[in-house]
Amino acid sequence: MNPCFKHRVPTISLYLDLVFAASLTMLFACGTVSAESLQENDKSSSESEWDENYEISHLEPIFISDGSAVPVEPSGILDSAVSELHYHPIIELQSRGLPDGQADIVVRGSVLENTGIKLGAVTLFDPQTGHYTAELPIDPMMLGTPDVLTGTQNAIYGFNANVATINYDWLPVSDRRALEFGVGTDGFLSQKVQFGQVFPLAGVSDLGVELSLFKASGDGTRNNGDFDFERASGRVQRFSPTSQTDLVLGYQDKFYGWPGAYTGFASLPETDQPISSLYLANHLEKHQHGHTEIGVYHRQVDDDYDFDRTTAESGVPGAFDHVTKTSAIGIGGKHQLSDVAINYQLQYTSDELTESTDLTSGPFVSRDYLAVRIAPEKSWQLDDSQSVDVLVGLGYDGSNRDSSA
Repeated sequence: MNPCFKHRVPTISLYLDLVFAASLTMLFACGTVSAESLQENDKSSSESEWDENYEISHLEPIFISDGSAVPVEPSGILDSAVSELHYHPIIELQSRGLPDGQADIVVRGSVLENTGIKLGAVTLFDPQTGHYTAELPIDPMMLGTPDVLTGTQNAIYGFNANVATINYDWLPVSDRRALEFGVGTDGFLSQKVQFGQVFPLAGVSDLGVELSLFKASGDGTRNNGDFDFERASGRVQRFSPTSQTDLVLGYQDKFYGWPGAYTGFASLPETDQPISSLYLANHLEKHQHGHTEIGVYHRQVDDDYDFDRTTAESGVPGAFDHVTKTSAIGIGGKHQLSDVAINYQLQYTSDELTESTDLTSGPFVSRDYLAVRIAPEKSWQLDDSQSVDVLVGLGYDGSNRDSSA
């Protein structure tokens, strides 16, 4: 999550519940009752009813700054980042069978190809199809709460996403030991191991090491709805009050079946097995006038899709097997110059379709992209509660396969 922006997704029902619960907690904890509102409505009646033995207290105002309905911990079969998005109020998760198997991320009013996923300074990209954009081989406990960037924020900090970008920041490593087992109906079985350790360094810096192993399998809730998921992810982190560096490795192998998953014909017992790997480095530096973040990653997706699991079609034309590789480097941030702030983002991306049973010809088996954004911003404070912000931006999008814009 970019430090310049905060999550603003109002959820009225949760907001009211929190205010009501907080009010009751303060009422019973203090053991006093505020008669200020009663005095304003009927001072004479209030003064006659209150006994002098009661002490009148003036409670401090309660402010709720975040009404997000996104759960702190994911609650899905695979325990993936997609599990969190399933409950986000402005995201439509279009799943095929179980959301953790395959799901398209749609922000209301768009389509799946209009949404990107950003980790730190870089946006992930899948050149073959947007269906595999959400393949994150990372334990979601390493990531912060997802922030949906739209409008000007998406225009500045997004890449190849016309409507929205799901933005994640990297959480600081914490001391953690966890061993989890799960059993359920339809042959469900899951195991998870988590390890985290923080080592103090000289000065104010810490070195963190984190490892997560996860496996889940089951027969599914219907015939040919079985699944088998495996994930391993780890990272090394150097953290201080003004900087954070993360080195991340992730591997994930997912097999799942679901009749009519892509074709829509329930008579076809389809299967899909995307195997993804991610190598990523990210550095965040905070300074007196703002912050700068730089990241680099290499991602590979090896997918084997079969529209009929009863036939031996893997590896032949019509089997829809493909391998894609993507590498990118990005830098972005915000810098305050006197009374004007400069927002900026740059990302260079290179992708290649290295293997495919069908998509083997044409100039788009590889492509390079360059996206540059710069947006000066100025604010005028009208009074204690009102301000006017003006932001003007310039952008450049270039590719070796298309015209620049």
